[in-house]
Amino acid sequence: MHESERLPSPNSTTHTLKVWKEPILKFIFKATIVGLVVGLFISLFRMAVTEALHLVKDMFGYVQLHLIWVPVLIAGALLLAWVIGLLIKSDPLIKGSGIPQVEGQLVNELHMNWLSVFIKKFVGGTLAIGSGLFLSREGPSIQLGAALGQGIHRLFGNRSVFEEKFLLTCGASAGLSAAFNATLAGVLFVLEEGTNRDPDRNWQQGRKSVYS
Repeated sequence: MHESERLPSPNSTTHTLKVWKEPILKFIFKATIVGLVVGLFISLFRMAVTEALHLVKDMFGYVQLHLIWVPVLIAGALLLAWVIGLLIKSDPLIKGSGIPQVEGQLVNELHMNWLSVFIKKFVGGTLAIGSGLFLSREGPSIQLGAALGQGIHRLFGNRSVFEEKFLLTCGASAGLSAAFNATLAGVLFVLEEGTNRDPDRNWQQGRKSVYS
């Protein structure tokens, strides 16, 4: 039998598995790393917001019994608004929920500095939500997760835009899942917001990140 006859055809299942096995394993490994890191930091974000809310609640209770501190409370609120305003001015991409910004990245309409967005969104989100404003942690958790996904992609030294979008989506879905302990919601987010270039691989990565 000739050597050429023993080699698998480029269109055969064996050839396809050999070609895709290594990249898929790398994607799954990186997606798992993203899920673990995002889960850790979003848990810290939840804890920070919860502690801040408890502090603010106790503060309002104290001021209600000691009205002399009302001017101090108002001054503190103004100072808090000023600090949050400075954070937004320094990086406008952290304002709002953060979900439109993530969607903009996925369609190449926005580009963010992941480290700046992560730090300032973490601090700004904690101050805004923790101060008692009528806000949800869903959007910030998604953007924080997306920023971490992008950051991990950069730390691996890979310049692939395709992989960056996938890990960004993995981070966003893991952030949503960690924010509410809702694994299924994270998986559905992957299907809803993920790129459509390779749905099967996108599903696989998102599931690994969310479960991590």
